[in-house]
Amino acid sequence: MLLNRTKMAINFATLVVIIFACGSLASKKEQDRDFLDPTKDIRQDIRQRRDVATEEQAQIPRQQGFQFMTSPNLQASYFLGQCVMCPPGDPGPRGAPGPQGLPGRDGRDQLIIGPLGDHAVPSPATSRPDPGSRPPTAGVTYTRWGKTSCPSTSQLVYEGVMGGSNDHTQKGSGVNYLCMPLEPTFADPPSRGTGAYVYGVEYENSLTSTRDLVQSEAPCAVCLAPSKGTVVVVPASNTCLGTQDWTLEYHGYMMSSHYTHFQSEFVCMDLESEGIPRTNHNNNEALLYIADAKCSASGGGLPCPPYVDGYDVLCAVCSL
Repeated sequence: MLLNRTKMAINFATLVVIIFACGSLASKKEQDRDFLDPTKDIRQDIRQRRDVATEEQAQIPRQQGFQFMTSPNLQASYFLGQCVMCPPGDPGPRGAPGPQGLPGRDGRDQLIIGPLGDHAVPSPATSRPDPGSRPPTAGVTYTRWGKTSCPSTSQLVYEGVMGGSNDHTQKGSGVNYLCMPLEPTFADPPSRGTGAYVYGVEYENSLTSTRDLVQSEAPCAVCLAPSKGTVVVVPASNTCLGTQDWTLEYHGYMMSSHYTHFQSEFVCMDLESEGIPRTNHNNNEALLYIADAKCSASGGGLPCPPYVDGYDVLCAVCSL
């Protein structure tokens, strides 16, 4: 029995010695291999970098993956073998200036996203016009029939003589009246034709407030009402109508051709009408008569009342 135990102890000690010897031999072989292997340090450095990258990748937010998928710069770095998940390094040197860019637009197509920075300068505020106010204008023009001057509320553009067709004996040509300037311009070389004619215009009635103008030719004046936007001729009234702040330019009588002659337009002749001094002959050209109201209680004319049959029709020229 004692002999058997002694043999077992010897065998166990021998086994321990053998295992220790084998471990020492393996460690020596590993050291010899590392000594003889020149790539050991490189492999160890690669292993350490892989461990560091793994730890840093675990800390990168998921949104950087989306950034990698949508960023051409990151994709290019990846295919060039560069680390795309590594933290940014120190800034590099400043590059050379680029070429001059193309001229920009005036800003109408600009799209601003986000709040303005400290360097942004807001554009000056523009005031919107009042919808109830009138825009500034140079003014409106009108013709003052029977006068060579303009009222104090207006400026003279030019003076002239009243022209029209021979509504007394000729049925053609124009029906409107023209204010012919005193300094006409003709074609060069002068041309002559036949067809439409422009005559002088004679008074066939005298206005109640003026001297006898019968057979005299009528003058005219083209006037400018500064800073006004519109002008209106009001028949059957010697004042301006409406609640607006109208300006009375002049007033007088409505006149036109005789009802038995060929038709012409109605014009408002100034109450203080004048005659051209050189003309007082009965030439029977375009003829002016004071317009009278024709009304009938049974219809067929103007309403009576308020109009009265045979009464002269007044008029007013107003600007606003």
